[in-house]
Order: sequence, then C-alpha cells, then structure tokens
Amino acid sequence: MKCDMTVHEGDRDKPLVILIHGLGMDQNIWTDPSSARILGGALPITVLLSERPLQRGHARSKLTPGDMPDPKDLRTIFHDLRDRGYPLITWSQQRPAGPVDSAVSELGMVMEQAGKTHTGDIILACHSRGGLIARKYLEKHHSEVAALITLCTPHKGSSIAKLASYTTPLVKIVAPFISDNMKSSVLTKAVARVTDFIKSNAVKELLPASDFFRTLSDKREDGVRYLTLGGTNPSLFGLYRWKERTAEGKRLLSPEEVLSFPGIFEKIIPSPLFPDELKKGFGDGLVTAESSRLAWSDEHHDFPLNHARMLYDKRVRQTVITFIEEIF
Repeated sequence: MKCDMTVHEGDRDKPLVILIHGLGMDQNIWTDPSSARILGGALPITVLLSERPLQRGHARSKLTPGDMPDPKDLRTIFHDLRDRGYPLITWSQQRPAGPVDSAVSELGMVMEQAGKTHTGDIILACHSRGGLIARKYLEKHHSEVAALITLCTPHKGSSIAKLASYTTPLVKIVAPFISDNMKSSVLTKAVARVTDFIKSNAVKELLPASDFFRTLSDKREDGVRYLTLGGTNPSLFGLYRWKERTAEGKRLLSPEEVLSFPGIFEKIIPSPLFPDELKKGFGDGLVTAESSRLAWSDEHHDFPLNHARMLYDKRVRQTVITFIEEIF
C-alpha cells in the first residue's frame, strides 16, 4: 500500500499495536504532535490544549488565545509503547475526511502487511472515528484482533453535524473582539473551515441515525477484549483580553475570558437543542461520554478532558498501558 506509514519493529514477542487516527487528522496526532494540525491544516492541534494565560506585563494583541503547551513536550501512547518495546504501526489515511469504508479498506491492507512480519496478537488503538473504522473492520475479521481500545469514539454517533446552521452567527459575536486587519484573514476563514467540516458528508455519517450506524454491528465480537475511554470537559479553547491592574506599584495585565468554545454556542443555540457533546460533565466537545462507552466493554473510564487532551494526558495513557500489560 502506498501511504504515509510509520513502523516500529519492537519486540516480536509482544503484541503488535496498530494506531488509527480520527476524522480529518493524520498519523502525526500519535507520532509527532508538533506537526499535527486541525481544520485542514489551518491551526496546530495545540490550540485545543491551551490553558488560561498567565498574568504578564504586556499584552500581545487585543484578543489572544490561552497559553499553549510546547508540542515537543507532548507524548502519546505511541511513545509510551515504543519505549516499552512494543511493535507499532500507524498510518495517515489517504482520505482522512472520506467515508468510513475507505479507511476500513486501508486498515485491511495495513493488517495484511502486518501479518507478513508479525504472527502474535494484534491490538487496535483508536482515537475518535478511528474506533468506528476498527469496529467495521472487526465485523468480518475479528479473529485477527485480540483487543480494541478506543479514545473518544462516538460509538452511538455524534450530533455535532447539527451545529452547521449555527456557525455563521459566530462571526457577529466574535468580530467585535478581533482587530480590523484580522477579521477577513483569520476569523472568516476559520469559520468557513469549521462550517465546511461540519457540513461534510463524513461528519453527517457520524449522526446517530445515519446509514452507517444503522448497519454497524452492535455486539461484542468473539475473542476481542475491549477498553473504552471518554472525556467530560467540552472546553476546547478560550479567547482572552487583557485587563490592566496595579500591584505593589507594578503595572500588570491579567487575562479576562471573553469567549470560550464551545461555550459561545450557548448564546445562539436554544437551550432545548443544546447538545450533550457541549455540556460540561457530559461530553468532550465533540463526543458525549455516553457515546464513547460500549455496553460490552471490559473496562470504561471517563476523564475530565476534552477531545484532544485525551490523546496526551498521562492518566489516560497509563490506563491504556495498564490494560495492555495486564492482558498480555
């Protein structure tokens, strides 16, 4: 198969772990967070990992995002398993925003290639839609896989596609806080990318009532062990402006949150229609905690994290490592 693939040989006595990325992403979310991008490459994934900015003595702009971590410091289960000697394979899907079936075919080719060099157990570790790709593959090939691990996978679907009609009003709300020279070049393009993404057929395929979910097998596959993990903090990122104050004779600027995403949707979506994916304690910003759980999972864990943080959090990674090491 001609694709962008990363292979770590590791110890052949250990199970092979194949990592599957989510919708619109690529293998960098696992292997190289410093290169991982979102919204068609418009922004680094670190914007979804930002924290409230620290107090400082100067302001960088009228409106600023939270402080973002150094992507070089980010680690995933790819790095953890590699350091423990596990053989690994991950790849960038040729159609990352295409239908699930196209990625299932690619997974089949990856499995075929893996079988040429590895004869032991195989584990599928997946983020977001990657878990649905794996489940669809398991319908016909479950005997080839020993375990399925999913992070923030919408096993029961996601309602995010329903937000498409609410993205345009965001411009009117956010525009007053963006400097004039940034409005067209940043805001409009960003909203357009979000709108295009939400309206895409690939996202619509994730709606609970889609043809995909109507035909997806809803049962445990024989011989497969399951671990599912979900997030309950929907805060994806915040925008701040700087408020001046004086302390001990020094001029300081403290951050004041102006907007938070997806909190801003509360201003434009009627309360009865506000999706659980965006409610604190119920979702990670894109997927509900309930949807991330399979009824037949051997283990399920929820963490107070958003959809992106689940990839890099130490507690999540340790939970995955413990599950693998206890079984194998």
